[in-house]
Amino acid sequence: MDIEVSPAVNYAVEGILSYARKGLTGPGGRLPSERALSQDLRVSRTTLRAALRELENAGVISGRPQSGWYVTDDRTVADNSTELESFTEIAGKRGFTPSSRVLRFVERPATLDESERLRIPPASPVLELRRVRLLDDVPTCVDTAVLPVKLCGALRDETFERASLYERLQTVCGVDIERTTCILRAHGASQETAEYLNLDPGESLLELDSTGYAKDGTPVLISVLDYRGDAYRFSAELSRIGSFAAARD
Repeated sequence: MDIEVSPAVNYAVEGILSYARKGLTGPGGRLPSERALSQDLRVSRTTLRAALRELENAGVISGRPQSGWYVTDDRTVADNSTELESFTEIAGKRGFTPSSRVLRFVERPATLDESERLRIPPASPVLELRRVRLLDDVPTCVDTAVLPVKLCGALRDETFERASLYERLQTVCGVDIERTTCILRAHGASQETAEYLNLDPGESLLELDSTGYAKDGTPVLISVLDYRGDAYRFSAELSRIGSFAAARD
């Protein structure tokens, strides 16, 4: 990378980049502290901060308040709100290889909230599938899916390290998810989730909580995906109805 700056700052830039080049930190990884970088590269804190700003402006790193500097991860899941696609489909379009690490796959009674969302009697049996989803073997999100056994019980014997849940629902259960309703919110990572995603507890996650419906309107899937804050981008096209003048009238 060529950045037009003073020789001292350029030296610091190359030194910071060497951490990624030598495998000391990969995409999404955190750089050493500014004090450690300054001592290791033998540059002043002023020079180091100028180099960090240059790399941030170039999109190579990003700063997080009270957390540090991170190498920008290009393994970003881009979600277009007009399209309903699975994690596997989105990853394939971006040229990444998706995989999963199954944390839990059990049958259990539905909670009251789950029974209401799936329109089943309280404590009805459901399947819970919890996975760490990876792009090119890099942990990207923790995915928890809940499905009613009466519709999806045939999935009990399936494995999901590589398989798409949407595809298995269609092939094994004859269920097509036609639409979803989604809620997007931010929250801090728990100790458990942070360990799965190589984060520190409390770091930012983007949670996508959705309910999937079959063609006849039957709810068949509750899906909660906790994405790394630097691995998910949501886009939507919004239109104004009416005008300010009409509103005042």
